[in-house]
Amino acid sequence: MLGLFKTNDVEDIHIKILRYALNNPGFVVIDLCRFFELTEEQKIFLLSQLNRKEFFEQVGTINAREGDINSSAYLAKYMLSFEGRSRLLEYDELKEARENSHKAHITAMYALGLSATGVLIQIFC
Repeated sequence: MLGLFKTNDVEDIHIKILRYALNNPGFVVIDLCRFFELTEEQKIFLLSQLNRKEFFEQVGTINAREGDINSSAYLAKYMLSFEGRSRLLEYDELKEARENSHKAHITAMYALGLSATGVLIQIFC
């Protein structure tokens, strides 16, 4: 299952789905599936996650549109739950902390190099 949503993008598809849900409150599952061009296996996995109601809350249904899948699960309207919002916020904070840590590491290496250069100049001058 780990490779089910593997992408070459920097951001994981799970995070993209959480962002989609945040930006599209009351989204319909069929629209989300079309937007991300999910395979049948990915759709089944997504529906199982929606049924767990951990990150998403069902807020209603829509009437079937012509050409849509006949399953009522695909026509249900969802929004991001509090837990889903919290996880997305935690992810963003972790990503920002990693970026800041990398910048701090580079700055520290630069400062260490300058200090070593200063010591060497004093020794040989």
